[in-house]
Order: sequence, then structure tokens, then C-alpha cells
Amino acid sequence: MSLFKLPSGVEDKLVRIQRNFLLGWGSEGRKIAWASWQKVCKPRDFGGLGIIDLKIFNLALLGKWIWRLGTDKGGLWKEILVSKYGGWRCLREEGKSRRSSLWWKDLKEVWGSEGWEKSFEDGFNWKVGDGKDISFWEDNWLGCDALKRTFPRLFSMCLAKEAKVAKLGSWFNGVWVWHLVWRRPFFEWEKPLVDQFWQVLQGVRLILGEADSWVWKVGGLQKFSINSAYMHVRRDSEVEGSPVFSKLWRCKAIPSALFTAWRVLENKIATRVNLERRGVMVENALCCLCGKEEESYRHLFFD
Repeated sequence: MSLFKLPSGVEDKLVRIQRNFLLGWGSEGRKIAWASWQKVCKPRDFGGLGIIDLKIFNLALLGKWIWRLGTDKGGLWKEILVSKYGGWRCLREEGKSRRSSLWWKDLKEVWGSEGWEKSFEDGFNWKVGDGKDISFWEDNWLGCDALKRTFPRLFSMCLAKEAKVAKLGSWFNGVWVWHLVWRRPFFEWEKPLVDQFWQVLQGVRLILGEADSWVWKVGGLQKFSINSAYMHVRRDSEVEGSPVFSKLWRCKAIPSALFTAWRVLENKIATRVNLERRGVMVENALCCLCGKEEESYRHLFFD
């Protein structure tokens, strides 16, 4: 799982094993899935059981390789990938080449996965140093979209479309000065766009002698971690957790008791009302203890 994208068939079989173990309780025959697998995979504080979602976990594991490809300073494996494919920026390119290995194709799919919003690039910011590693027009180094997409007209007029930031300026008395070269003078109606462009660059501060680097935006650690990537793709933090479940899982009780309590709170237990609702033949829905009220989870545990 940490090297290749998990095939959907293998994922389905693994999830089936997990479901049977969790919900089957060792019984034979057809089992009732009392909770959806999406619900079970939610973190405990958000009403789930915290079971790992294999598809998302696989995405986070492969994301670690992309992070290392962009941040590691050396390594034979990286030198081979750079010499063959051109480095991490080639993961942006659409389409699949016949020359690409299966692993590189998997990394390209991970780069453009919907889990990262638009792409893996949305998960990190550039920390600008000397500008030698940042592509001026193609990288998202200003906290917004790439300049070639923000200013497509100016990009078409620039003569150095593939230049790094450090190549488009120079230091003068300790101050960075931009030296962009255009293929023609600007028309009068283009000058407001040019002013907007220079205003975006006005806040850029290069640091002489410090290399450019990636800063992971999720988790507050500034470095990529499997856990932060997993939680980022799941997006559970966008929904407020329940204090009831937080207190439940902190109780000092055996796991089976906590699991039963979770099922009660979520109404995922085999009461006669729930069985009848799922099409299971029952004599009647009345409580087997009192014979007066319907046998619901609320009647059994709370009334």
C-alpha cells in the first residue's frame, strides 16, 4: 500500500474482511450491516469507530513519496526519477506515457486526486528563499494559483516562460529588483493589468543564501505526515465533533462495552423495531420485557 495504488478489487476484498470481522461477531451466514462503512471509518470524536479507510490511507502513503520527491536533497531513487521523468513537476502533466512505470503512473493519479482539492500542490505552500528552485510562472508560490493562470496574457508576452524566480531579478544594495523581459511594449489598456501584476509581486521577499522549501499547510507541523494527510483528505475537521462521543471513548471500560454503548447511541442494535425496519420477520414489535411499548433502543436503555 505504501508503494502502489491499491487496486479496487483488492480494496473491496480487504474491506469485506474488515466488515465481516467487525459486524459479524463470528456468526455464520448472512450478516446485518448495522452501520455504513463510511460511518464506521469516521474518527471516534465524530461519531465513528476510527477504522482506517484503506483507499484514503493508500492515498496518504503515496503522497509521502511525492513530498519526498520535492523535498529530499539527494538519494539515488530521486536522481533516477529526475533523470527519467524530469522531477516532481512532471506529475502535473496530463495523460500517461508508455515510457512511464506503473509506480510513476500511480503517483500522477495521486497528484491529481480529488482528495487534495485540485491537486497535491494545494496541500503545501512555498517558503521563498533564494528563488533558485521556484518556477516563476508555473509554481503556486505566492499563496494563490500559478501566475501563468492568474495572468495568462502577461504569461504569453513573457520571453522567459520557464525561468526560475532567481533568474528574473537581481540584488541591488540589499534589495531584490525584478528584471522581466517582454516581447513588446504594453498597450494603454493593458497597463491596469500590469499594475495588478506588480502589486502581487510587491510583497515578495527573497532571502539570500537560503534554499526554497515546501511547507505543509495541514496539521500545523509544516512537514508532511501520513496522519495529517489522511485527516486532510477525509475532511472530518470541517464538521464539528460531538462531545458525547469524546467522553464515551475516554471512559475506562472494556472495548466490547464501549462498542455496545456506541451502537446504542447510534441506534445500531438489533431491537425488534430495527429488525422489522430491515425486513426481518418478527412476531411483533412490542418489548419482550414489558409487552406494552415498542422495543426501540430508546425504550430499552433510556425510558
